[in-house]
Amino acid sequence: FSWSLGDLDVSQNDIKISGVTLVKDSTAQRLLLFKNTKPVNNTIDQIAPITAQSTTSISYDNWSIYKNNLADLHKIDPSKFIIKGEDLLSTFDEIGSIQLDTGTVIAAHTIDPTVTEDAIASQREEETIFRQVPIYRFKEKTIFTKTYEPLIKTPSVQVYCVLDNFYVFAEKQELLETIIANYQNNATLVASTAYTNTKSQLSNASSLLRITNTEKIAYEDLVSEKDAKAFKKIEIPEYSFAALQLIQDSNFMHLNIVINKNENTQKDGAITQIASTKLETPITRAPQLVKNHRTKGVDVLLQDEANVLHLISNSGKLLWQKELDGPILGDVQQVDLYRNGRLQLAFTTPKTWYILDRNGKEVKPFSVSFNETITQPLAVFDYERNRKYRFVITQGTQVQMCDKDAKIIKGFGFANTKNTIIYPPKHLQISNKDYIVIAENSGKLHILSRTGKSRIDVKETIQFGDTPISKEKNTFTTYDINGGKITINTSGKLTRTQSDNITNAIVNTNGNTSTSLLENKLIINNKVIDLEYGSYTTPEVFKIGKQVLVTLTNTETSQVWCFNNKGEPLDNFPVYGTGPAHFGYLERNKNLGFVTQGDANSILIYQVN
Repeated sequence: FSWSLGDLDVSQNDIKISGVTLVKDSTAQRLLLFKNTKPVNNTIDQIAPITAQSTTSISYDNWSIYKNNLADLHKIDPSKFIIKGEDLLSTFDEIGSIQLDTGTVIAAHTIDPTVTEDAIASQREEETIFRQVPIYRFKEKTIFTKTYEPLIKTPSVQVYCVLDNFYVFAEKQELLETIIANYQNNATLVASTAYTNTKSQLSNASSLLRITNTEKIAYEDLVSEKDAKAFKKIEIPEYSFAALQLIQDSNFMHLNIVINKNENTQKDGAITQIASTKLETPITRAPQLVKNHRTKGVDVLLQDEANVLHLISNSGKLLWQKELDGPILGDVQQVDLYRNGRLQLAFTTPKTWYILDRNGKEVKPFSVSFNETITQPLAVFDYERNRKYRFVITQGTQVQMCDKDAKIIKGFGFANTKNTIIYPPKHLQISNKDYIVIAENSGKLHILSRTGKSRIDVKETIQFGDTPISKEKNTFTTYDINGGKITINTSGKLTRTQSDNITNAIVNTNGNTSTSLLENKLIINNKVIDLEYGSYTTPEVFKIGKQVLVTLTNTETSQVWCFNNKGEPLDNFPVYGTGPAHFGYLERNKNLGFVTQGDANSILIYQVN
């Protein structure tokens, strides 16, 4: 443009600019592309994810006028100006560029889907399916570049999909999958209260509209190198979006800029898929969130059917891979062997005890191999919470307690049971006393002291179910195979609470929250929730900050559900997922999120706003 003039309105909560922009005819100024056009209603907010870095949209009511303006800009005779793919481009009235964390997509709104389908038919090839949405290969990779590059970012495109009246193009299928997932989960801009507050202060139709997610701005890049360090810490969460729009009029353009305060930016409850990662081999172990001591956030740990362990960042980037000698037993534990805040990953396979550092390297003297098969996940005790760990290896009826150097603790005198141990040994503390609990498949429960001597004699046998022993107030609790609750006090007295649950009920506990699944009935702290019939994963209980969440997945319908400890479903659930979900803070004490499995060889990372 030649120049702009605007009134700056700064109030307590908002910053606004209203004005005009002028463009000279005889120049090569890009905004001349809108000369003699009229804007149409912007709809790109229906397809752009809430977590997009920025979204830019251009619109016009007449393709021929736009084309002639483009010819003038390039100083080409309009009668000789040829645009490759014009039959397709002329069917769109709005073209948008959506900048995601992992790349850029082009979203085009069709005037008439039938006409667009006829025009694009010659450009498409084979297709794949993602969440029941066909994805097509696209032949003309640079179709958007010469036509729209003066105004929006236009990457080379190789694939596309159709979502209602939008044609979405990208260089990689993973980018389309992010758009599809957020569209299906209703996690788009138009569903955000913070964004709609900003939108309400704009005109419905723009020749050019740019929406910026302020959380994604690299403020340090806007200042001198000297000031960059301070600007890395800039956060303005109440000002979620900044919007700029230009509206073509007869001989000028209206200019509007809005940066407004939204006090309820975290109350939308929208669930956005922020990353997805595909492996070459199917996943066999449900993905688990693990702490990253460097970023103070979390990463994703998973294992594939080739027994390769993968660590992936919470943005979906593969950090490292390590081949193991077998499947990991249970959850991976995190320890701080050197008591310096740097965390390691500790776990066992049926043959080996591993401890890996942040980079996937084995910490000496590990790994340690065993002749006899390891039958239970690694148990880690930290009696005084001073990171002087005790590690317990279970092999059938035998237990070994070792220190951080993999040396056997001679002071622990309990060596074996008569029958197979069915849970990992567990350390519990009641009234400042330490107890180690070990259960046999015969129904015998051992409650030991730190030295391995019997501390509480439990005379009755228990028909153990799938629920390991846990602490509830000043008692030990578990559930039998019928879902009946078993309580044992510190004198060894056993109390049974009968249950109406059927045999083999799945019961899980965390603190004061218990949950069970009986066919299609989910029970959370005695509240019964009727689910649709299906095949469900074991309910898991997560305590995150002050929240207690219960989650399970219907693997038949590929739906992840989440409830609070009152049995109330969280807003915007269910979302797509094919396996168990693991919840946690994606960053240090903020941005609740979870990871779940997508396809056989992919994971999905979601953020709950």
